[in-house]
Amino acid sequence: MSHLTMGSHPEFDALSALADLDARRGVRSRAARHVERCESCRAVVEEIRALGDAARALDIEPAPADLWERIRLAADGDSARTAASALADRAVTIVPVRERTVALDVPASSSRAWTVRRVLGGAAIVVVLAAMVLWPSRASLDASGPSRLTFTPSRPVPGGVMTVRYRPARWFSGAPRLVLAGRYVKPARGAQVRYVGARDGLDSLASLRRTADGSYEARVHLPDDFLGVRMAVFDSAGTAHDEDGSDLWVAIGGTRDHAPSLASFVASYTPASRRAQSRQSVSVADSIQRYFPGHPAGWSLYDRFGTSKGLFDFYRYFWSAERKYASLDATLSPMRGLDAEQLWAMVSLAAKIDEPAEQAKWALRLVREHPEDPRAFGALAGVVHAIELRDPPHVADSIAPWLPVLDSLYERSHAVIPEGSYDMEIFRRQGDSAFKAGWSRRVTRERPYFTTAGLPKIPDATVEAAVRRQLAAGCARPPGKFPMPDVAAWKQWCGFDHMLLWTYLAEAHLERGHPAVAEALADSALVVIARSCGADRIALTTRAKARLARGDTSGAAHDYAEAYGRWTVQKEARERAAAVLGSRFDASRFDAVGDSSRRTFFACISAWKQADSARKAMYAAP
Repeated sequence: MSHLTMGSHPEFDALSALADLDARRGVRSRAARHVERCESCRAVVEEIRALGDAARALDIEPAPADLWERIRLAADGDSARTAASALADRAVTIVPVRERTVALDVPASSSRAWTVRRVLGGAAIVVVLAAMVLWPSRASLDASGPSRLTFTPSRPVPGGVMTVRYRPARWFSGAPRLVLAGRYVKPARGAQVRYVGARDGLDSLASLRRTADGSYEARVHLPDDFLGVRMAVFDSAGTAHDEDGSDLWVAIGGTRDHAPSLASFVASYTPASRRAQSRQSVSVADSIQRYFPGHPAGWSLYDRFGTSKGLFDFYRYFWSAERKYASLDATLSPMRGLDAEQLWAMVSLAAKIDEPAEQAKWALRLVREHPEDPRAFGALAGVVHAIELRDPPHVADSIAPWLPVLDSLYERSHAVIPEGSYDMEIFRRQGDSAFKAGWSRRVTRERPYFTTAGLPKIPDATVEAAVRRQLAAGCARPPGKFPMPDVAAWKQWCGFDHMLLWTYLAEAHLERGHPAVAEALADSALVVIARSCGADRIALTTRAKARLARGDTSGAAHDYAEAYGRWTVQKEARERAAAVLGSRFDASRFDAVGDSSRRTFFACISAWKQADSARKAMYAAP
């Protein structure tokens, strides 16, 4: 949907009300006069009217004769709970892929239940459509709301030029130049969309120059593979920024002829938790439903199933995820040649409604028809994980045949696996020792580590080399990169990550019997975390263990006092240090070092709170 409601354009509700009026009644309204002059708003009014025409033209099947009896039964709480329990306990048996053939064995009761579900509520869509037409949801058709950052054209195209205008926040007023930073949206590759976070750098896109009216403007030349872009505004030093609530501003691209692009919508998806804090209020699912009504992605990404509609809440009973899935399943199941996006969306929607048999059906079809797509790996891993969660007898034997299939899919599609996800943990839990070791080496080789999550206790040469490469990169901000939310916080997080990696290597060398090397590595960990409040405890205790192994009791006692002595409960701190040091524990020395450590710690915390309060006050909405 185009970004219509920015600036001085009428709100969507006003345009919707105008669309409901005939030409004679609406011609004298303020919105009508604006629409006469504004091409983009006129297009929206035409789209709203076209939606109503399309809804009225639908060929609706009559309601089943026993519809109301089924509604009464579904409303009964005990019956609903019993049905839900039976649905959750239903078993699914899947057979591994062999010679391009995949079999799915679903119990007959499950198939019959789903056939009944397809029939239920067929004619009730009439009242749903009536509710949608009479009470149109602004979020359903609206792509953006008023914001400090606007751009034209409202649907940027690959290889084109986008003009960005920024109305400055109060902490930027008067700056001679600002920087538009961002990251171009990449094609969707799985269920989770990776967002720009506190540790990630944004590229400098263009300079925002001040204009005569006090706003700032920039022209951005878009790449030929443009799908969308997420943006924030920084000062030239990267020390302060402005963004759209809890997320970045987003511009969603179109095709080269300015038509809506399904790939751009899917790649630009933002979950509801982030949209709720956004001034821009982009809803990708609503836009896909509007422009691609038959595509399942508009429903697999939808997050308002069951939302109350006041008087029409009763009719929303039929506008459910299960009812929509049944409709899409009946339409798409017989079709051949579905693309990977459609198949993946059906996998996601089946998972959303907790239908493991249906999820397995579509996942295996995605594996058969598009094994090269990165989402095929994740889809099959989700099905295998569902078996693991049910914990049937001999679960390891049930899952073992699938591990080589998943391994082959991973190699073929180069899937991106989030660290710590069940996709990767399946291999570590269910594979044999050789399989686990090979998988760990592969993941370490292909993904740089910022934390120690998933690393083996004692790394082999490949893992240690990968960790040392990450440490060698340091925490310097690369030219043209802007961290979120600010430079100081970015460096602090980077330092914490590096401290964990140095400590990880130190612990590994302790296990290998190299205490001198471990102490030197722990020293490196303490250097990178020196300015953090209390985060050095992990490195201090590791260095203390290394010093004890070398016979340096005095140094170890000092490290334990630094690490434990800042605890508020002094008795617990003493007991813990005494348990480690035994007869070598010196209570008076521990108290002296601990008191000094505690004063330093609380002074650091106080300074951090003051700085954080000042930062929040600066970024408060004007």
